[in-house]
Amino acid sequence: MFGYGAITFPAGIGQYLAGERLFGETVRDFFGNCSWVLSNTSEPFGCTQAQLGVWSNNGRSMPMDVLMLFFVFSFIFITLCSTLPVPLGAFVPSFVIGGSIGRAFGEALLILMPHRAAIIFPGIYAVVGAAAFCSGATHSVSVAVILYEVTGQLHYTIPILIGVIVAHAVGKHLQPSIYDSIVQIKKLPYLPDISHISQDFIGITAEQFMVKDVKFLSHDSTLADVREIIMKFPNVHTFPICDSNKNQILIGSCKRTNLRKIIDRTIGPKAYSAELARRLTNVNPDGTNTSTHSAPSATDLDVVNGDPNPTSNNKGEKDSLLSKDQQPSTITGWKLRSFINRKKNHDNGVFGFNSKERAIWEANALEASLELNEIEFDSAPFQLMERSPLLHVHMLFSLLGLKRAYITKCGRLEGLISRRELRKGIEDVRQGILVARRISGKLDPSLFTVASVKPELQFKN
Repeated sequence: MFGYGAITFPAGIGQYLAGERLFGETVRDFFGNCSWVLSNTSEPFGCTQAQLGVWSNNGRSMPMDVLMLFFVFSFIFITLCSTLPVPLGAFVPSFVIGGSIGRAFGEALLILMPHRAAIIFPGIYAVVGAAAFCSGATHSVSVAVILYEVTGQLHYTIPILIGVIVAHAVGKHLQPSIYDSIVQIKKLPYLPDISHISQDFIGITAEQFMVKDVKFLSHDSTLADVREIIMKFPNVHTFPICDSNKNQILIGSCKRTNLRKIIDRTIGPKAYSAELARRLTNVNPDGTNTSTHSAPSATDLDVVNGDPNPTSNNKGEKDSLLSKDQQPSTITGWKLRSFINRKKNHDNGVFGFNSKERAIWEANALEASLELNEIEFDSAPFQLMERSPLLHVHMLFSLLGLKRAYITKCGRLEGLISRRELRKGIEDVRQGILVARRISGKLDPSLFTVASVKPELQFKN
């Protein structure tokens, strides 16, 4: 950046390449109707010295020399600046470079055919050049619409559209867009474009690159299965839901956060505190007294009796499992607090249950079945057939912005395709690893057996 500023300094080398002009001002100069090469002639279409300004170095240089130096310098330094690890704005720089090329081409035509100055407007060539170069660099057709807004006229719609379409087609055939190229250089994950007329991708189906061993949850799953699948796949955000382990009929997908709420509600801190309080109060949910814990001693009830200085464990008595707004004022509550204080240093400082007791309690709590009617899940996840063409899968992922799609066969879950699998499949096809295979025309007998199985899950109203 220091080198760019030093070279474009107007009092130095910058005076020979219009360093005084900003990019927005250069575009306005390029789109002018007057001619730079006819400025010193008697032609009425030539620009005045005031209009040329820095492009002629205030009359000391030829305008075409300054224009060519500006193009060479801008092309080199814009390319170098685009490689810096900072946010990039490539639209306007490519627009300016294209405008300079178009302006130079229009002025060259006037030099070759000065007698046609009445019908040759270099500014129009600058407009078409800016649109074509920008479209070829960014692979965007909307540049034409932007130019209509900038110029405020539609008289040259046809040449602009022709230049944009041709540049877009040529650029897309030779090289990815500048944004895709930056993503590739930085090795970031992205979904590449593919040609829908390429013979390499014809015949490739979804079952060839999908993930087949998909872990799922069903009505037969327990809460222990839910916790296991969450811990085993920490990077998966959505899990499929099937009706049963036998049928594996896909009925929805559940987010990871919803499954974590179920586990927290079952063995989380609140559930643990509630279970601990239930056991220590010697009362079961039905009201019967079956606890084996010993009754509180006189020391436990010192606080209740009004002794301001208990004789045992003064510091521990101040700690409580409950928050201040939840601390009970009954004898039973003080009994709970004193019992917890006595167990503060027991079993490595763990309050309440020791590690073995808590493990047994969690195992018993997680034996409960997963109630699908009590959780929130998407009942209509995006599904594809196993023989869906790769071209069709790529089109859906690109247009709909899908993150994943489940592969089903008569409703039965067969696999999963995410952006990673689709990207890897495209790379394997281009490298010749994945090729089309012959598909039999016979029907699979399992289609009839799977279709006849009725789902076991029944939803409540």
